[in-house]
Amino acid sequence: MEKVNNSSNSTTDIDVLCPVNTDFTQWFLPSFYLILSLLGLLGNGLGLWSLCRSSRKNGWNSFNVLLCNLAIADLLYVITLPFIVSYYLQGHVWLFGQSWCKLTRLLFHVNLYASIGFLTCISVHRYLRIVYPLKMMGRCQTLGSSVSLSVFVWVWVMIQLSPDLTFSKMDLKGEKCHDSTGHKNLEKYLLYFLILTVTGFAIPFFVITGCYCHVVIVLRKNENMDPVLKRRSIKLVVVIFGNWVKIHHIKL
Repeated sequence: MEKVNNSSNSTTDIDVLCPVNTDFTQWFLPSFYLILSLLGLLGNGLGLWSLCRSSRKNGWNSFNVLLCNLAIADLLYVITLPFIVSYYLQGHVWLFGQSWCKLTRLLFHVNLYASIGFLTCISVHRYLRIVYPLKMMGRCQTLGSSVSLSVFVWVWVMIQLSPDLTFSKMDLKGEKCHDSTGHKNLEKYLLYFLILTVTGFAIPFFVITGCYCHVVIVLRKNENMDPVLKRRSIKLVVVIFGNWVKIHHIKL
């Protein structure tokens, strides 16, 4: 009984120190997540359908395999959003049990870090094709290598996220579904999250930054390339990189 009271007092203290706008969490976030789920389901569904259709006609290639896995990672997150919407509409009351709470939060992080992993692979793939086109022809860009790389990304993501399953996601009352964990284990979770941020975000970030910066330099130095095509390619690289940083900054 004392533990419950201590937990309740801790929660109350945090709520006082860090007040949350209830209109934002109860109305804006559900609306935002609902729109996101519909757009994500439609966009990724159509993308997968188009990708499978074109690959059936022309055959699968290494790039399409990576794109397909990226779309699947996004869909894993999209299917959990209706439950998150329900959670916020109910005033932060989770109705679906501890196991589904853990799975829902896990799939969010699977989407985040799998997306980062596959975007890193795609960036390196594009980098090798542009900077070393002759050396990489027929090397490391075959269908088999992309399938193996995709399996490695999924396994690596699950290894990184497996410690997250050891943390409780719900409070003692069984109402809250935390994205991290309860107040009791926050210090341990913070250490785990810092390690995860380094391995799952910071390292891929520097890899992608290095690849895109070098691609821009190579394109600018290439005098044999059509100037209009060169400018479009550089703009595309900058736009893709900028959107990647913006999207994953919001998710983090």
